Amino acid sequence: MSDSSRDPLSDVDHLMDVLGWGQYESEAYIALVHWGPLEAKEIVVRTDVHQGREYDTISSLQERGVVQEAGGHPTKYRATNPQKLISEEQSKFEEKSEGVKQRLGTAYEVNFETETIEQAPWTTTNRSGTVREVREQIEAAEESVVIVERDLRWVETSDKQDLQRIDDDGEVQILGWNARRDQLQGLAEFNLETWESSEVDTAFYVFDESTVVSVLGDGGGAVISKDESMASVLLREFERLVEQSNRVEGQ
Repeated sequence: MSDSSRDPLSDVDHLMDVLGWGQYESEAYIALVHWGPLEAKEIVVRTDVHQGREYDTISSLQERGVVQEAGGHPTKYRATNPQKLISEEQSKFEEKSEGVKQRLGTAYEVNFETETIEQAPWTTTNRSGTVREVREQIEAAEESVVIVERDLRWVETSDKQDLQRIDDDGEVQILGWNARRDQLQGLAEFNLETWESSEVDTAFYVFDESTVVSVLGDGGGAVISKDESMASVLLREFERLVEQSNRVEGQ
């Protein structure tokens, strides 16, 4: 159980040390983790970020791929999972990162579990933010993952193992561009159902037939939503594409 009386901003110095961020970035990110989605003006109220600097600070965090728009009018912003973020830097800052990771992770999980299925879509602004979101959704998936993607160079061995975990009791299906056959063969070697096609001109991910990540153009940003209707449409599109594709076998 977390200590509700503890000042969440007491972790600012730790986050600055672990990630090398400035004070405004650290305070804004921690505020979004602790209190959930906030408007820019609410970040000013809850932190020492000066009025007039809030949008610069949010923009900087968006460029890092750690803050996303959460919809609403005025726009609210949400933090990505701090456990995943800090784990990526953990090998460099093992001793310093462990305590702050656990505290921020607990705050995020409490907030995340209270979000409803009807929550507004949120966005990423670049490739790194989209990859981080996809990995987070893979970790959360329980029954199925469907992937249509031209460029799967971001997939690492740990990602393949996570997908294999889901496939053991559920189903993972992947369609990729045939010009990246070596990547597709690497996935097939993990006994994941994989197809290739020369006509992959779109990119999307569907998790547990309910959560959708739709990649937007060459910039790599994406829209993420919990939308079973959209998931159903994309799953039908996946089936259509697979009918015109070739199965990939591991080397």
